[in-house]
Amino acid sequence: RFPPPNTLILSPDFMMAAVDLWYKVSADLGGLDACRKLNRHGKGCKPTTGWYALAFASQVCEEVHMYGFSGWRKHTRDKGKKAPYHYFDGETGTTGVHSFDLSLRVYKTFAEQYPIYLH
Repeated sequence: RFPPPNTLILSPDFMMAAVDLWYKVSADLGGLDACRKLNRHGKGCKPTTGWYALAFASQVCEEVHMYGFSGWRKHTRDKGKKAPYHYFDGETGTTGVHSFDLSLRVYKTFAEQYPIYLH
């Protein structure tokens, strides 16, 4: 009755390479020092799922268009109004794991050198 889910499992080697690339580029951009305070392991901000999506898509697509990736803040410019963490649910956001500002800087760095387009 229902079609099977279209699931794709990524290789652990690919995931580790993506993590290593994240930390290298983040360090090159000088973003890890501030992130070390956020992460109890002292390594810095973890990559977001958007990073893994970008790493994978850049391997299988000729160009990548990214929508909705921007620096996230708990509050909007409207007084008292909280910014949504996800566009698809009412999840309360946190800045204790990921640095969305650093993520955006990393994405922009890649967009300067590869066919990656931020919208």
